Amino acid sequence: MPVRVRFYGPLKERFGEEAEVSAEDLFKLLLKLGKEVYEEFQEGRIMVAVNHEIVHGKVGLKDGDLVAVLPRFSGG
Repeated sequence: MPVRVRFYGPLKERFGEEAEVSAEDLFKLLLKLGKEVYEEFQEGRIMVAVNHEIVHGKVGLKDGDLVAVLPRFSGG
């Protein structure tokens, strides 16, 4: 089941702007992108949104979902 993955900030330089990846859940998707991406997510150094909602932990993915991989950010 392919999902669209968009990368932002420094991650865009590493992976390009967009990719299509087949994965049934978020953890498998992150591991397909690379063990270091999975570890960065687990350590809280990157954030992930699925269909415009920030998610934490294992989330199921459906065909056509949009996954955004974002660097940590803060506001103020």
